[in-house]
Amino acid sequence: ISQFFTKINQVINTVKTTYEPLKTAIIKEKSRLELEREGYTVDLVPSGIPSLESFFIPRPSTLGVIVGISSMGKTQFGIQLACGIAIHLKELNLPGCVCINEFETTGENIVRRLACSLLGVDNRDIAAGKLTAEKYQEYNAILEYLSSLPIYYDDNSRLTSQQMTWQAIALNLKIK
Repeated sequence: ISQFFTKINQVINTVKTTYEPLKTAIIKEKSRLELEREGYTVDLVPSGIPSLESFFIPRPSTLGVIVGISSMGKTQFGIQLACGIAIHLKELNLPGCVCINEFETTGENIVRRLACSLLGVDNRDIAAGKLTAEKYQEYNAILEYLSSLPIYYDDNSRLTSQQMTWQAIALNLKIK
């Protein structure tokens, strides 16, 4: 029996463990909390859509893909989400930016859709020239506001997801 326990002890002593003292995690958490307080890192970026935030979506430094059938509002949802995050970054003066990659339309169309969403008008009214003088002034004010947000776009339809990720990381590092 003593030889048996000697063998077990020899095996146990050679087993490597990845356990660390809880103190290590506490030090890391304090460091992360300090960075978050200074605006350098966060676990959750408020988007203006509380039901998403309850699922910890969107997360910083991630690539999100929205999938669905044609004409169900994927692009509109995505750009509104991006706009909400950009507004949060601007209002709290936090570092970072929002990158939008659009494969099906142009940057101008993204701007129009965002502005119409914020103004509460149908973008077909703008395309048809049906804005009143007052709404036209409001639309221009919204365009000015949008230009102040940390939103960047790329409407190159030939980018791979890896290229998008690296370009977004590079841009984020440049503007910090």
